[in-house]
Amino acid sequence: MNFDLYPHSCDSIVQPNGDVVIAYNRLIPAAIGGMVCIMSIFGTIEGVVAWGTLVGPLLVGGACFVLGIIGVFVRADTCVTREGNSVSRRWGIGRPEFTLPGARRLDEFDAVIYGDYEVSTDSGSCTVNFVGLHDPSNGRWYELTRVRDMTDSRQYGEAIAKALNLPLQREGSSAHARGPDQLDQKLVAQLDPSSLPPTPPHMLTTIEGHAGKLVISIPGPGTGHAAQATRKSIAVAMLTLCTFFMIGGMVMVPGIEWWMAGVAVLIALPMNYLVYRLVVFPVIRGQARQSAKLILDSHRLTIWERDRNGTESEMEYPFDELEEFYHDTKDHPSDTATWKKGSPTEQTELVVSSDHATRSIAGWLPHEEKEYLAALVPQLILQLNERNSGGNASCEDQLVAATSFD
Repeated sequence: MNFDLYPHSCDSIVQPNGDVVIAYNRLIPAAIGGMVCIMSIFGTIEGVVAWGTLVGPLLVGGACFVLGIIGVFVRADTCVTREGNSVSRRWGIGRPEFTLPGARRLDEFDAVIYGDYEVSTDSGSCTVNFVGLHDPSNGRWYELTRVRDMTDSRQYGEAIAKALNLPLQREGSSAHARGPDQLDQKLVAQLDPSSLPPTPPHMLTTIEGHAGKLVISIPGPGTGHAAQATRKSIAVAMLTLCTFFMIGGMVMVPGIEWWMAGVAVLIALPMNYLVYRLVVFPVIRGQARQSAKLILDSHRLTIWERDRNGTESEMEYPFDELEEFYHDTKDHPSDTATWKKGSPTEQTELVVSSDHATRSIAGWLPHEEKEYLAALVPQLILQLNERNSGGNASCEDQLVAATSFD
C-alpha cells in the first residue's frame, strides 16, 4: 500500500517490457481519515450535542471519505511506451484503461530531462524537482513526475533514459547531455589529459596541500572583492544619510542653535554604527560564513560545505563511482524554459554527480572561476586515479605530481 507522494524506487516505474509507467498515489489515508471522523461523531457525540452542530464535521468527514473511496478504486498513471510510440496520461476503475486528452508521440522528444524550477505561491515560492521529456521544437519539457530532491531527479531520469534509449540531460545544460551508452560511464573513463585554461585574475579560490590531501577552498560570497566594496559603500552611505537627516531635522527646527547640529552629528555616528552592526553586518557575516571545500586524496573527492547558518555537511564521491563534474551553465531563454508554471534558477553552479548523490555548489563564484574549476578538478582526478593505479607513489607524491602539469 503506497502512502508516499513519490514512487518508491527507480525500478518500480520501469516495466519488464521496457515501458515506463508512473502511477499516481492512492488516497487511502483520506478514506481512513473520513471514516474515523464520521465514526467518532456518531459514536461519542450522538445524543449529546444538537444535530445542527454536526453538519460541518459530517460534511468534512464525508468529503474525505468520498475522496478516499475514489482513490481506492480509481487508478491513474503516466505511461510511456516505446513500441506504441506514445506518451499519455491514463485513468480507470481498478486499472488505468482510458487515455486522457493531450497524448503525445514519443518521437517528438529527443531526451530525458531532469532538474528543478521555482513555483510561486501566495505564501512565497518553492522548488520543484522533476523528470520529463525534452521537446526540441520549443525547448520545453513534458513533465513525467516530481520527486523529492535533485539526487532522486537524476536517478529517476537515468532509469527512464535507459528504458527509452534516450540521452539524459540536466535542465538547461544540453552541452552536458549523456547518451544512453554513457549513463553508466564513470568520470575517469570520459576524460583525456588536456591543458587547463589560464588562471582567472583575482581568483578567490585557494589550492593547497594539507595532510596528504589537496584542498580547494572556496570562500563565501561575502568575502569577494565586490562584496567588500559593497560593504564599505553601504557603511559610507548609511553614515552620510543618517548624518544628513539628523542635521537637516535640527536645522529646520525654529530657533535652533548651530552647536546643536554638532551634537546631532555626534549622536548620528553611534546610531549609524548600531544599525550597521544589528542589521547590515549579520547579513554580510552570514554570506562570509558560507563556504565550500573540494578535498582530493588518492581515491576520492570529498565535498565539504557550510551554509549561512553555520551548518556543515560533507559528501564523499569515490573516483570509481563519480560520473559527472561540470559547470552547469543555463543555455535556455528564461521565457521559454518551462512547460509548467514556474521559472528555473538562473544562477549557474558546479554540479557533482554519481548514482548515489547529486550536489550543486559554489553558485556565488564568478563565471570564469567556475569554468576554471570545472576544467581543473576532473584533470586532477584523472591524474590521481592514473597514479593510484600504478600503486607505487605515496599520496603526497601523487598530489604533487597531479598539480604540476601545465
